Amino acid sequence: MGVNLTLLLGHSLGVTELLAFTERASASLEMQRAARQLWQVLRPRWPNLGGVEEFATVVACERLTEDEVQAVWARGETPSFEWAGFNLYFGRRAVEATHLSRSSPL
Repeated sequence: MGVNLTLLLGHSLGVTELLAFTERASASLEMQRAARQLWQVLRPRWPNLGGVEEFATVVACERLTEDEVQAVWARGETPSFEWAGFNLYFGRRAVEATHLSRSSPL
């Protein structure tokens, strides 16, 4: 039996910054380095993980306009992204990051 890894972090991104998240995150050397290191750890346990470049790429799960993001947030839903095995769900002021990996309890 494993333990799910879920993080909840505050953010101050506005709609415009959220829509630019994929480009900004992809340009971040720190995020690219972290994704590569995580890929090296997970790859032995997940042989079908795919290549490191794909794993390190930030992907928007849906393409939304500024008006659509506002409407999604008004309905209490969250625009989402995938990166390094994480599913990232962005609310107005917080992001939930849930990872595909499970670790064994101590």
